[in-house]
Amino acid sequence: MHTPGSADYEQAGVTCLDILQQAERRGLDIIAFTDHNTVNGYRQMMREIADLELLERLKRIQPDELGRLLEYRRLLKKILVLPGFEFTSTFGFHILGIFPPEKPLRDIEYLLYEMHVPGDVLDKGLTEAGATSDVLTAYRLIDEAGGLAIAAHANSSSGVLMRGVNIGGQTRIAFTQDTHLAAVELTDLNKGRRSMAYWLSGTKAEYPRRMHLIQGSDAHRLTVSATDARRLGVGDRTSEVLLPERTFAALRALFLGQDFHRVRQSRAPLNLSVDPAQDIRAQEASATLAFHPSLPRRSVNRFEEIVRDAAAMANSDGGVILIGCEAGLNKKPKGVPSADETARKLADVLREQVKPALQPAIVVQTIDDAHIIRVTVSGADQAPYAVKDSQFYVRDGAETRSATRDEIVAITKRSVEAAAQAAQAGQAHRQRDRGASQRGQPPAQTHAPAPRLDHGQRPDQRPPHPQQTGQQRQRDHSPQQSGGQRQHPPQQQPQAQPAPQQQQRAQPQSQPRPDRRREQSPQSHPRPQQPVDRAQADTKEQATAPVAAPLEANAPANGAHEMEAPASASAAQSAPAAASAPLTAPPPIEGMPRSGVQIAAVEEREGIRYYTVRDLRNNSLVRNVTIKSARDLWHYAIVAYNTNAYNIDAIPWKDSVAGQQRAVLSRAFRAGKMRYDLALKSSDGTACIFYGVAEDGMDAAWKQLIAEDQAPAPQPSVAGETPEGNTASQ
Repeated sequence: MHTPGSADYEQAGVTCLDILQQAERRGLDIIAFTDHNTVNGYRQMMREIADLELLERLKRIQPDELGRLLEYRRLLKKILVLPGFEFTSTFGFHILGIFPPEKPLRDIEYLLYEMHVPGDVLDKGLTEAGATSDVLTAYRLIDEAGGLAIAAHANSSSGVLMRGVNIGGQTRIAFTQDTHLAAVELTDLNKGRRSMAYWLSGTKAEYPRRMHLIQGSDAHRLTVSATDARRLGVGDRTSEVLLPERTFAALRALFLGQDFHRVRQSRAPLNLSVDPAQDIRAQEASATLAFHPSLPRRSVNRFEEIVRDAAAMANSDGGVILIGCEAGLNKKPKGVPSADETARKLADVLREQVKPALQPAIVVQTIDDAHIIRVTVSGADQAPYAVKDSQFYVRDGAETRSATRDEIVAITKRSVEAAAQAAQAGQAHRQRDRGASQRGQPPAQTHAPAPRLDHGQRPDQRPPHPQQTGQQRQRDHSPQQSGGQRQHPPQQQPQAQPAPQQQQRAQPQSQPRPDRRREQSPQSHPRPQQPVDRAQADTKEQATAPVAAPLEANAPANGAHEMEAPASASAAQSAPAAASAPLTAPPPIEGMPRSGVQIAAVEEREGIRYYTVRDLRNNSLVRNVTIKSARDLWHYAIVAYNTNAYNIDAIPWKDSVAGQQRAVLSRAFRAGKMRYDLALKSSDGTACIFYGVAEDGMDAAWKQLIAEDQAPAPQPSVAGETPEGNTASQ
């Protein structure tokens, strides 16, 4: 197909992004930009993407620009776009040259120069090119350059089989039988024996070589002309190829081989009603997805809820906000009046009210004749983000709530550590470049960060934490990596151990100050303790800090532990120092769900129990949670924990993969979903209980176990008076 890079393109205002979106609607998997005697169309697309990525790296990209960049990334993951040209050879015959995406455009341009295409023709994408190379030379040069040489619309005007041109019978035969020719494009494959395909099927003595026959749209416009049906649009005439993978190498191997049954004309062109938000609307509201069916009519604080949702998503792993529609493909969107103007106002409000300034991708799209606004928020590295009234927000399931102190600290530390890791990587790059320049070698190419995708999805993982000192390792209580990735152990980190006098300076400035209440002698549950490496501890007090671990199989029941005071005077003296070091919660284990919560640790100070809650959605740990401050699922989990709802010894375990044992404890419909309490015992006997797990956070083993366990399970009795005097009900 052609692009506006060709001088004879018929529709004004069409962009390369428009062409990709139309190709998606037509269900195309592979397309080739083949402008007349130039690669300007493909270069224009790649240059636009590079400019947008530069603005993204410089943090100067506007919401509409970010929307275009994300749309490019989405479509280029779905459609393979090949660079090429339509070369005008001697006698005016047109020949396609198609190349792999990694082929440098300069090399393709040099090939056109080698075939004597004038510079002004190459710059403007003109059809007439003057005295250029002959057909057979063009075949050979394209093939030797690693491309596919295809005779363009061979049976029509400017084709090598065009009637009415006296070039000699043997020459005409050579134009379709040359060994450097990969395929022949015809426009009459649907005419049976009347088609030129009959002459190229290998049954004619004059044409002994059987050719791969394809058809293409040769589109000079986005859609078919309303006045001339012969002026085709993108995808109006296509071919089907059976490939093991969607790559240029597989396509080239097919055309250079003899598997002719793997190539055929498409029976009917597709015209899909592609809804970019269709996959999103099919989902339910969640931590990374929010729906706002309509906006309030009042002008003051009209975007208040959207601003809070966007700030909360930016403080975690990002997400998508749809304005003007609700979840469900069968529900007609209400739309947003004056959607373009509303989107611009929303972008200004987000920049003004969220600090640091937040610039998500904002796109206006049409669904069922209704204009909706799609806001894509990336998990940003400048977190935490605060709304104008100095409020910090996080997502709690499908709701947005105010962040706790420990959540703010954890978000800040994660951002600081990511920035430090990026700075170290940049310094290592510069050192390698300096070393290479001293040796006379070219510097290594510095790649941009991995792109963030639509729907809040992030293919790049957060960098591992830098190596920490023993003191920092005891004090650090930041959340785990996004997506439940484990932190690398300190011995695997390449960074050198800081000197003792630098350890205090190496600690992040965002660490919370010690809680004054911890000056009292704490009491904690006698949990099985993890081994502590005293060689890595800075002081004896740190080595004796209480360490919480998962429930062991021989533990009586979660929460059913008596309080124990320090066993000796020396222990009592060291208790304040031990209390200042936070509890180390158990690490994640294989098979842990990705929704719900786990009570990871508990300690008591001044008669009040403080819980460490693991949020299984992002594997983050939140400390100092009390039953009075907990709400919804967290409150339910703490009450079930305190009332010993499940006896570890009485759980009916079932064998699972890798020596694990699993069990479904109960199920109930809460917060719009069926939720389950689950138990998991690892091969070493460590047992954990997870509360309020939804099916979208389970792996295949959990789902299979739930399908097998259809009998009604006893519900935990969590109603009644809690130790702090609060009444809670399931």
